[in-house]
Amino acid sequence: MSNLRETYKWIDEYNDKKLTPSPAAARFIEIVFDGERYESKALEHAQFRTTLPFARTECFAANFIDVHQLINNDANESIKNVYELTLQIKNKVIDYSPGDTIGILPQNSDEVVNVIIDKGSELKAKCHDSLHLKISAEAATQKRVPKMPIFLPACQTSLYKLFQECVDFHAFPKKGFLSALVNYNCLSDATERRFLSILASREGSALYTTEIFQQQTTFYALLNRLHSWTFTIENVAVLLEHLPRLMPRPYSISNSPLTTESSIDYDGQSTILKVIFSLNNPPGITTRMLQQLIFKYEVELTLKLDTRDQFVNAYTRQSNHFQLTNGDLERPLIMIAIGTGVAPFIGFLEHIQEQRKRKHTKKSFTWLIFGCRYKNKQICGERLSEFVKDGTLSKLSECFSRDANTKTKYVQDCVRNEATEISNLLTDATGGIASKVFICGNKKMSTDIRTAVEESLVKAAQCSAIDDAKLIVDELVKSGRYIEDIWI
Repeated sequence: MSNLRETYKWIDEYNDKKLTPSPAAARFIEIVFDGERYESKALEHAQFRTTLPFARTECFAANFIDVHQLINNDANESIKNVYELTLQIKNKVIDYSPGDTIGILPQNSDEVVNVIIDKGSELKAKCHDSLHLKISAEAATQKRVPKMPIFLPACQTSLYKLFQECVDFHAFPKKGFLSALVNYNCLSDATERRFLSILASREGSALYTTEIFQQQTTFYALLNRLHSWTFTIENVAVLLEHLPRLMPRPYSISNSPLTTESSIDYDGQSTILKVIFSLNNPPGITTRMLQQLIFKYEVELTLKLDTRDQFVNAYTRQSNHFQLTNGDLERPLIMIAIGTGVAPFIGFLEHIQEQRKRKHTKKSFTWLIFGCRYKNKQICGERLSEFVKDGTLSKLSECFSRDANTKTKYVQDCVRNEATEISNLLTDATGGIASKVFICGNKKMSTDIRTAVEESLVKAAQCSAIDDAKLIVDELVKSGRYIEDIWI
């Protein structure tokens, strides 16, 4: 966000202008204190009993039972640290398929929450007191009674828990929210109130675009940028009314439901789930939480203390068709991934390996095209080599974008280099069971792969023009044979 001098410049430019403020919704949430300290249910996140996005199961507590660092960046900022986290859901058997995902409920850090709490003496005094939320009496008499946001708990909670586990302070503030902050006296300084009023006005649209969208200014950045915030018990509910949900973070399950590690004392009455994730710099809300929990877990493990208090709240999400079904076990499979996008394919290959051991399926062709930056920092490199060695993985094509002497740098280049084989598989030119292609990576990668596949179809003479190739891929998508799992 702009510095103080630029802020005052903007205010001076709008000094003589009449502002047309964005309408701010009327207040509707009332905070009712219960007259006692909040007794937290240790294993329950504030959103534990709320309606969770894309939920297939109820929420559950998943305990840490193993942490393995797959990649150490050795202080090289171009490489991300990568971890494999093993979770146990005790006394609960959860049915899932390779490729399914879990949603992990995040927490804002204490540092973030305290920025809010420190803005008012009332909040400091009562932030851990028990309360419940209700629709205010005035709002309840309106013709259209507002509804409580579905991510806010109906049970007893506390301000601290609401701020830590329910609302996203890192969201971009909308104009109506900025107007509400001014209307309900959340800033004591007249100049700072004027600045927010300009941002929220029709006349200040150019300023809003520059200061909020172009400079990626979140509400948390505003909290630290302006200095006269004054939150009270009377006005703090405006944050609950306007800030969006602190969204659960989806992670692909990276193990087969048929396998468990031999080192785990598995009791047969629980579920073991593994997830693989990387740490951005700076890390996101959920990965920062996981990083802190992993640190505590490793300290407790080193000191031979009880590690059972290290857990996350999670749930299994509805399938988006990116999963290995029983019908896929004997068909040719092409799997394309970059980075941690390989996680679901580790689960795929584990499942195929176990099914073949049990003689539940015949051997079929499996091909993984996998890209990362450096050969010596490859995620699950040894595991992939083992899959190749025992025949679970028929073909492994590796791409390393930062290695100078690598043959192929990017996965889309590999697709082009293997145009004939890929085209034959996709168009069933080899006969037999129709193949499937699964792609896991970011949006740019998925776009590049699709372009490379279309070009490969033309190059291999499966069609004469790109427009025809696009139609072939479109048909593969419609028939469920070209499936993507894309992150932003």
